[in-house]
Amino acid sequence: MNIFVAAGTHPQPFDRLFRALDELKAKGGLKDEVFAQTGHSAYVPKSFESKSLLDLNEFNRRFAWADLVITHGGAGSILTAFEAGKKVMVVPRQKKFNEHTNDHQLELARVLAVEGKALEVVDIKDLEKTIEKARTFKPDLQTSKQGLVKAIREKLKEWERKK
Repeated sequence: MNIFVAAGTHPQPFDRLFRALDELKAKGGLKDEVFAQTGHSAYVPKSFESKSLLDLNEFNRRFAWADLVITHGGAGSILTAFEAGKKVMVVPRQKKFNEHTNDHQLELARVLAVEGKALEVVDIKDLEKTIEKARTFKPDLQTSKQGLVKAIREKLKEWERKK
């Protein structure tokens, strides 16, 4: 399985995810090919190839190559993966780890997991078992793409009103 990890362009680091993937790959618990777009993370993986930011052509090439997209809980990354028909694993950035300013990504990940559209990893200790689950995961994307986009936009507007 080819795994593309996308941290987005949010200015806060997401070292927790890259450190965990690097450790998993180094110990042999992850035999898959991995490439990561690490964004503004300070941690540089040693066990797989990565780059902080990708131009659009390289992003699209890496995205097309992937069987599984592991992404932060950014709606744009998730929608892009759904539109490309990719399996999606959401590892939401969390406020308590200083990865974001709030926990809206946790809420989005939960909704998508409950609806069977994506896998979620809230506790980084669950990363390995969730990657294993992804091998046989069949996302329920019965909702039309337009319906899914509309539902995510409505959820984002709801969170904005709560601020």
